[in-house]
Amino acid sequence: MQKYKDVLPGECMPQLAEKLAILNRALRRLIGAGTLPELEERILDVVEEVFGRDTAALLEVAPGGRTLRITASRGYDPAAVAAYQGRVGEGIAGMAALGEPRLVEDVRREAGYIPAVAGAVSEMAVPLVVEGRVTGVLDIESRFEAFDAGDMALFTAFAEHAAWALRHLDATLRSQERARRMELLHRARLALNESEGGDGLLDRILDLAKDALGFDSVAILLEERRTLVVRRARGREDAEGLRLAPGQGIAGAVFMAGRGEIVADVDADPRHIDAGGAGERCEMAVPMLLDGAVIGVLDAVSATPGAFGDLDLEIFTAFAAQVASALRQARHVDRIRAQARRLREIQRAGHALNARRDLEDRLDEILSAAVEALGLERVALLMVDTITRDLVVHSAVGYGDIIGKRIPVGEGVTGKVAETGVPAWVEDVREHPGYLEGVTGGRTEMAVPLRVFGELIGVLDTESPDPYAFGPEDLELLGAFGDQVAVALHNARLIQGLEDANARMVENMEEMGRLNWELESYAKAIQEANHHLGIQVRQLTAIHEAGQAITSSLDLNRTLEVILRTTGGIVNASAGAIKLIDEETKEFKVKAASGKVVDPGAPFQKLDLPLRIGDKTIGVFELFRSAGDEMDETERKMLETLASQASIAIENARLFEDTQRTYYETLRSLAKAIEARDDYTRGHSERVAELSLATARGLGLPDAECSVIFNSALLHDIGKIGVRDAVLLSENPLTPAEMEIIRKHPTYSNTILGPLKFLGQVAEYVKYHHESWDGTGYPKGLKGEEIPYYSRIITVADAYDAMTSTRPYRKAKTHEEALAELRRMSGKQFDPKIVDAFARVMSVGRD
Repeated sequence: MQKYKDVLPGECMPQLAEKLAILNRALRRLIGAGTLPELEERILDVVEEVFGRDTAALLEVAPGGRTLRITASRGYDPAAVAAYQGRVGEGIAGMAALGEPRLVEDVRREAGYIPAVAGAVSEMAVPLVVEGRVTGVLDIESRFEAFDAGDMALFTAFAEHAAWALRHLDATLRSQERARRMELLHRARLALNESEGGDGLLDRILDLAKDALGFDSVAILLEERRTLVVRRARGREDAEGLRLAPGQGIAGAVFMAGRGEIVADVDADPRHIDAGGAGERCEMAVPMLLDGAVIGVLDAVSATPGAFGDLDLEIFTAFAAQVASALRQARHVDRIRAQARRLREIQRAGHALNARRDLEDRLDEILSAAVEALGLERVALLMVDTITRDLVVHSAVGYGDIIGKRIPVGEGVTGKVAETGVPAWVEDVREHPGYLEGVTGGRTEMAVPLRVFGELIGVLDTESPDPYAFGPEDLELLGAFGDQVAVALHNARLIQGLEDANARMVENMEEMGRLNWELESYAKAIQEANHHLGIQVRQLTAIHEAGQAITSSLDLNRTLEVILRTTGGIVNASAGAIKLIDEETKEFKVKAASGKVVDPGAPFQKLDLPLRIGDKTIGVFELFRSAGDEMDETERKMLETLASQASIAIENARLFEDTQRTYYETLRSLAKAIEARDDYTRGHSERVAELSLATARGLGLPDAECSVIFNSALLHDIGKIGVRDAVLLSENPLTPAEMEIIRKHPTYSNTILGPLKFLGQVAEYVKYHHESWDGTGYPKGLKGEEIPYYSRIITVADAYDAMTSTRPYRKAKTHEEALAELRRMSGKQFDPKIVDAFARVMSVGRD
């Protein structure tokens, strides 16, 4: 209104103010209208009240923006209103629809005026603009006096309010409509989830599209073999069965694009295909998507141009998603049912295959049953020629006269399957360069290998005149049937082979019976000879194994144990003992025994075997067994042989013990000789050995390991034999150079003890007894667990004895002082666990 203020005469202002007051009161009446017709009537009421005219109209710009239609009017002939078809840009209202208000003070002088009411003098038309777009026109005519600029300013201001009210009500109604239709969509989804599969589901979808969503004419197009097929239609039933290539028609374009589309006027769109009859003007199509792939299209049409809007597209798209999900579920159920049915048929066919002994003569009949069970048109069985390795058609149903046809391995689909052993599925044989025609007009082919225990025996093949006729499930089922055919053929041939072999066996029975009586006498003689030979072999084997066992060890106790165990087992003795002559007393002393006499009161047999080395008797071997079990000469000689081997083994073990003892005594004497060089260290090795032994026992180590630790500690300073007296016997603290010499004695010890294999790891434990827990020791600077466990024990014992012994350059520490020093250096020089064990042992010893 502001833009008209300067052009209005001053005398018009009071009249304009009065009309504005009336307008402000009337505008309140626009608020609260619940429907569009109600709001339009209120708008016309305000126009009549404010402007005092009874001839006015509301016009709507039709979709497409080219035509106008009257939605509400006052003072016009109803028949003329119904017949009115205005065009944008024509007439006063049509010119206003272009976006600019129009004031015509005298319509009789307006060339573009379109008479609508008799006696009209003047006309005003103002566009209704919503968000920058002209949606309609508010028009008023006067039969009494001309409108002026004041009327135009007021009319324009009111039109802005009317446009706002219409927009607000439209948004409210659209929101309510959307909520209502979303509720209907929810109910549709529940109904779809309860629907069965098959064509019944498609009919249910169309019912829901009409009853729940309000779409009267809807078609369901599904993708089949790379084309769109109208599977069901409602309101356009003639379209059922129509096939569209991808991209053909509006539905085909939506299928390719994967997104919905509304065509407000199909007459203006060359893509439109009128498949449902005359009268289609508006079309809406949306894709049905599953996991990003389009499986079909929902298509709706209307006889009214622009009948569908954005809300319809949104609802239709959501409904299509529900339909796609329901179709997937239905297809899954149908697939499972169909597969179960076909599997039952295959199972029955398999039973029939396995029940026939005349299988190869009845294959045509069985393949015919398979064709029906699998829903195929034809099946051929090709077998491998064992000589040429070609495939030969053995049996066929639906192929015509092809029996005996040969296909080289590697040629065609079947030949390739035979070559690779991999099932093949060719969707369109015209695209397969090596296809060999099996039937005229064949378009798709499947073939599966027939294998038994990994060996190819043939190929099962089928063809169809329809491209893309087969799917993965068909290939899987054909493979399952092929497996049954292969096993059945193999079993039939095995049975035939068994029957032939049985016939030959019957023929040979008489000849075999004649030979049997001759063989029996030979068998008895051989059996007796084998029995005696077996006994001798077992005895000789036992002697050999026993000899190896008793001569493989130099440990006397173990040697005696092995002799008793092996000898007792060979002669079935219940008890035994080995007595050796004591070199000093010359008396027999029991060194080993095993078993016991089961019944001391029962008679038993005792055998004494002398153990000799040359002419010298070193002992006796006593064996006990039941009196009734007499020992024959063979067993006696075998025992004498064992006794001879045992004597040698015992003597070797005793000599080895003596040698070891001599070595140990020599080493101990050597260690004592080293200590004798220094009065201050005399007895040090024995004390360290005793302390190490006590600590090892305190740690719960086995006796054998305690012995190793004792010997290692006893010899721990033997390497000092390589240190000259000037350094070893120095009465002053050692210089760094002298300390470097002293630190070499563990290495010297290892050099001396290492070659003595019977000492085991003693040399290693001695070598590392000066290593420190924190890695600051010598000779290698080992740290923590890297230091041998037994070396860590000797380290603590050695340090304790050194601290509690007097040296030329210091006095001995007391027991308490030495333990305190050990604890202070625990975790640095010493293993904390060893220190704790040593302290416990020493406290027990003092208590």
